[in-house]
Amino acid sequence: MKQICELNDRIVLGTEGLSEKAPRITARAIVRNQSGLYAVIYAEKWKLHSLPGGGVEDSEDVQTALRREVCEETGCVCDDIRELGIVSENRATLDYTQINHYFVVTTAHTPGETHLTEAERDCRTAVKWVAFDELVRLINDQEFDRVQGKYLKLRDVAALREYEKWVELYIPKREDLWFYQKMMSDPETMSYNANWDVSYPGYHRDTGCIDYPDEVLTDWYDDWVGREPDCFYAYIQRCCDGVWIGDVNFHYTPEKDWHDMGIVIYAPYRGRGYAVPALKLMLDHAFRDWGISRIHNDFEVARNEIAAWETHRRAGFRELGMEDGFLQMMITRDDWRKHGNQI
Repeated sequence: MKQICELNDRIVLGTEGLSEKAPRITARAIVRNQSGLYAVIYAEKWKLHSLPGGGVEDSEDVQTALRREVCEETGCVCDDIRELGIVSENRATLDYTQINHYFVVTTAHTPGETHLTEAERDCRTAVKWVAFDELVRLINDQEFDRVQGKYLKLRDVAALREYEKWVELYIPKREDLWFYQKMMSDPETMSYNANWDVSYPGYHRDTGCIDYPDEVLTDWYDDWVGREPDCFYAYIQRCCDGVWIGDVNFHYTPEKDWHDMGIVIYAPYRGRGYAVPALKLMLDHAFRDWGISRIHNDFEVARNEIAAWETHRRAGFRELGMEDGFLQMMITRDDWRKHGNQI
């Protein structure tokens, strides 16, 4: 399981020191139900909101403990479990260490009874189901004087931030094209497209925005959606709340015998770490599902698109060199096979 972060007294309290105690192992979960709501555990005695989970017992592996803890604290069965990552704690001030294994759990069952420990009942502990934004707010807005409370908050905040980066690809329906139009008409999103010396219906050279009449958009949809492997188009959708945050595409270029690609992140969601995971999903779809041999993109050096170059490098693209003022980048199916698991 990947490491999300390590918390210690220097990070949490601003003091130095490390504990050498053997770590307690825990299993914790971001639990989503069939209505898209998330479980949050509230201990009224301590005014503490936290994610479900607890310690791994001697007779258990981590996932067995996870299923037990989720059932005990939320009354839910774990129908699907995906690894999120590890948040380790070294609380030198308390001479205590802990390794927290975080998972993302979905449940399609109606919750049953909870089975809380005596200590949890004494703390007047209960489960609430809330939207993702509310879950983040409840955990992030807490303030604690006690060292333990500070650690409990920050470990869950780290897990939620990691989960918020998770994206999936969504093939839009015709009635979903309002989002595409919204991006194409947003000057901040489309600024990369400005000042091209092109003549294109609906193109605004000063902003880079493109107006699509309904009839043009219908033809565009027919040309791009459901046309693999010649063309592919999808929205990038956040897993945590289903919000669309951008799009990806690729299309075959016969004269080069490769597929060119594009990615746009809607301006309000830039800088949050979505681009590389979205690119990886697109590459997986192209190489694994359709057997495409190579994917290409290029960038005008004069525009100094350093963030875009770095995103492609991190997704596995190699630089091919310069051509007519454009940096050429490529990833092949062999590159993907060798390095895909490391992206």
